[in-house]
Amino acid sequence: MLRRRATKELAQKSRRHVGSMAAEELAEEVSKLTAWLDLQLSLGTAPRVQDIYEHAKRSGSRLKKKQVSDAVRLHPAYNPNSHQQREALGSRKERPILTNALGMLHCDLAFYPVVREYSTPKSFRHGFLVARDILSRYTYLELLGREASAKTLIGCYTRLLAHHAKFHPDYPVLSLGWDKEPSIRSGAMKEFLRKRNIQLVLFGQTRSKAKVAENCIRLIRTKIARLMRDLPRRRWWSILKAVADELNGEEIVVGGYRTGYAPRDVNTQNLPDFISQLHKGVPAYYFAQFKTFPRFVKFKFKVGDLVRPKTSLASSQVIGSKRSAVNLQPQLYKIVSLEPFTTKDLNTRALYKCIDTKFGDVEIFSEQDIALSF
Repeated sequence: MLRRRATKELAQKSRRHVGSMAAEELAEEVSKLTAWLDLQLSLGTAPRVQDIYEHAKRSGSRLKKKQVSDAVRLHPAYNPNSHQQREALGSRKERPILTNALGMLHCDLAFYPVVREYSTPKSFRHGFLVARDILSRYTYLELLGREASAKTLIGCYTRLLAHHAKFHPDYPVLSLGWDKEPSIRSGAMKEFLRKRNIQLVLFGQTRSKAKVAENCIRLIRTKIARLMRDLPRRRWWSILKAVADELNGEEIVVGGYRTGYAPRDVNTQNLPDFISQLHKGVPAYYFAQFKTFPRFVKFKFKVGDLVRPKTSLASSQVIGSKRSAVNLQPQLYKIVSLEPFTTKDLNTRALYKCIDTKFGDVEIFSEQDIALSF
């Protein structure tokens, strides 16, 4: 059943490449090649892709090299571990994270390992919570004090909301963006946020994830490393608040453009001017808000194709999982719509809105993050 489906998918995918070859002839050629490959595997031989190319040529197959490659990638024995290279993208090739409202936070947890140079008290071994406003870049840092359970995070957010009410009383916290951490998905946490009318946004396979918070963690580590090098007796937990104050007092620079505002200065009164400065410095933040027609973008896949995310997209892997053995994740998705987007350099790239065929979860993937499967 899977083999017939894979052959059908390949035939549909390759119609634009077949030229004079009809879809039925293509399916027949693919079936012959697949039957030969099955025979080799049953005999205890796993041919290389190059060997399969040469066999197809010797046997007089009318398949082109790209069609042979597609057939091999869709074979059940080859699909999970075929080499899946991702394009090396610069920061200007990424899609900007957009919002025009204050109070929408990206959140993540940061940790410092125990080192031999100095002892770390138990209350500082569990790291700290990082929350950053997507629009104003205002940063909140809260020490966990204990393991990252729902109870611990509720305590952190209680302190965070009190801090927010003190420094930004003119607007509320509207949403929290998180990776799919078990503690944040608990019923107690959801009830805590529901009572305060705060939306919880969970990122799954999406490449960007809680990127604003993740990038902030890098900035925090950089500043702490520099301060600890200057005064080695300092400990990271003793200067965490000073680092947060420094981040919130530095002028916001986006794409090399100085906005004239620091995170602590942005409020509801000057928000229109701040957004105007942001759009002036990085026009993509303005143009990316508008929908682009799919016909203006070249898509590698089409609606209805079955795909799997590449293993390199995940931030962490189960112990024992090796990319040399498995290059695709087990979740199977079906493409339901094509979603082009505007990059920071004002070009367009392809996104795909996909639905998990088993659980119904919806994800949006970049083209380089998925591969055709069955």
